[in-house]
Amino acid sequence: MTDSVSNSAKKGDRRYRLYFWLMDFSFLSALVIISNVVLDHGFGIDTLPADKPWAGFIAIPSIIGVSLIPGFLIVAKFMRDEYAELLWRRTGVIVIYLLAFTPYVYMISNWITYWILRSEKAPFPYNITVPETHLHTVMAYVSIYVMIVFVCVFQFLRWKDSR
Repeated sequence: MTDSVSNSAKKGDRRYRLYFWLMDFSFLSALVIISNVVLDHGFGIDTLPADKPWAGFIAIPSIIGVSLIPGFLIVAKFMRDEYAELLWRRTGVIVIYLLAFTPYVYMISNWITYWILRSEKAPFPYNITVPETHLHTVMAYVSIYVMIVFVCVFQFLRWKDSR
């Protein structure tokens, strides 16, 4: 009887640790993707060129780490212990607040950018609202960025609790 209880406790511990390991991997992937976007769009430096085979070994796991794994972790309640569940709830509240205010910040910053630049063409990241952009593209970007925000907020709260 004690062996079965001990084995199930070990499986539970492994599952809970795996949740945090996957969250760590997603956070690392988010850092890779964010740095790539900033360097590419902000400075014109292509850090993951498509014609280089080594870039695929970094880009593919990073894309999986910011798109598939966070989506799984958000719904995988069975993998969370009490602490992870508490962090998940706190993260959810913060992400919902951010989602509520992001459109307003986006619009105001868009107006200010146009006013400062006095330009006819929208600079990145405001060019996602032009009519030539397809809805499915915008939805894919928004989905990935929401997951990146979720992972980053979760990790920040985890780091803050450890201090």
